[in-house]
Amino acid sequence: MSEPLELLLGRIEGKLDAALSKVDDTARDVDEIERRVARLERAKYWLMGLAAGIGAAANKGIEFLTKSP
Repeated sequence: MSEPLELLLGRIEGKLDAALSKVDDTARDVDEIERRVARLERAKYWLMGLAAGIGAAANKGIEFLTKSP
């Protein structure tokens, strides 16, 4: 080996630290995306429930207006 072992180990340690830092960044990004998706899903289900309620109310209103005396 032309380079001292300590120098090679230092380079490996530096690369490992950089890789671990990237993994930590990716984990934080995934956590943020999960929070955003969960918020969007809650909003979607709330709007779907609201739409179903409005549809049911509109149906009852139409039935009331069109029923024969």
